[in-house]
Amino acid sequence: RMFYFLSQGSNSTSTSDYYSSYLNKAPLAMTGIGNDKAYRIWFKANTTKFTSATNYADARLKVIAAAQELYGVGSAEAKAVTRAYAAINVGLDIAE
Repeated sequence: RMFYFLSQGSNSTSTSDYYSSYLNKAPLAMTGIGNDKAYRIWFKANTTKFTSATNYADARLKVIAAAQELYGVGSAEAKAVTRAYAAINVGLDIAE
């Protein structure tokens, strides 16, 4: 579900299947970054950062780090990763 939010974004309508009540910063619906960028970030984290001991909280930090390495600290992509994890209740939300 995190990958879907990351690539496609979410919806702010609570009756939507693509809604997350955990997104509480502006805007309430996050913007996705597309399949290509989401895949590149996930692949980098999965092949260079994850270990057999990686849990959800650790994965969040490692995927954020991968996004920052690929697109820069403070980039829209790094913010999207943070928001996508927040959307599944792993870590806190940030403003887009």
